[in-house]
Amino acid sequence: MVLPGKNTHVFYVHSPITWSLAQAIIARLDRADVRLIGARGMAGPEMDLVVEDDGGLSIEQTCAYLQQLLGVCQPGRGLVLYVPHTVFLAGQLLRHSARVQQIYYLEEGLTSTQPARLANIPPLLADAAPLLHALQQHGLLDALQLDPSDVLQLPHTPSIAFDWHNTRYGGRFACSADAFSGMPGVTLLDLPRHPHLQAAQLVSFASVLNRFAPGTASQGQLEARCAQLLSMAETLDAHHDTHQALLFRLHPRDTHGLPRWFYDAWQRYARTYPCWCEVHGLDALAEPALLNFARYHVVGQSAQSKYVTAWWGATRLTQPYPAF
Repeated sequence: MVLPGKNTHVFYVHSPITWSLAQAIIARLDRADVRLIGARGMAGPEMDLVVEDDGGLSIEQTCAYLQQLLGVCQPGRGLVLYVPHTVFLAGQLLRHSARVQQIYYLEEGLTSTQPARLANIPPLLADAAPLLHALQQHGLLDALQLDPSDVLQLPHTPSIAFDWHNTRYGGRFACSADAFSGMPGVTLLDLPRHPHLQAAQLVSFASVLNRFAPGTASQGQLEARCAQLLSMAETLDAHHDTHQALLFRLHPRDTHGLPRWFYDAWQRYARTYPCWCEVHGLDALAEPALLNFARYHVVGQSAQSKYVTAWWGATRLTQPYPAF
């Protein structure tokens, strides 16, 4: 049973832009009960829960994630969810949960501006019986107020990333005019940008791990990508303008999961960005394009390039290795 009028607002943030959007939305909520879940390397004392991810396609990991989510929320309260999408198992289940009162979608960069990337995804399961059994075993059918018939239908329905036909659909929050194009209920937020120019240049790398589907990257592929990343960092470091600090930043997703030798070699760069943020009072979890660096060097395909151009102009941006 959900207590009337008693809702917990749950934000699932797995990237800097979803963190920055969450902060802007929370500022608009009037003394609401809020929980922050950090994933894919988004970690810090501000988080109520830090997880690897939402479980993806794994029944076991999905159940573990849902138990953790419920564990940081008060029993009996309805849930208002803010998520990048609902494409994986956890999202598909939460779409059917009577405990969930509303679902809002957050812009998350390239996927939000190209929603076709997550369209027409086939059903995630061939057989829902193992999932139903696991949900029963973990007490999640009752805790989420799921109808078993909805769970059993999952193998017969496509996975829906942005479900605006759902009666629980609340809307979408974006910071880019081209996000969620053609979809209803989009609220465009003007995210606060730092007013003072930073006397530093930032090198940001697109994620190594995000290039591969979970569990598909061979050790050789990861080793090669890591060696390439280090080589690019060394080249940029050797040729930078010494009048300004040069900061280096991995994608949060890559803060773990790469070879040990890479992190050992990366130590010379690893603290440059968080230390600068700490000394200058900047939010290290925020979308870096908001922080007003003198120059942004974006390596590989990343939505950060779009944000820098939109907020500061193309002259602030270089893309030294666009094919990375």
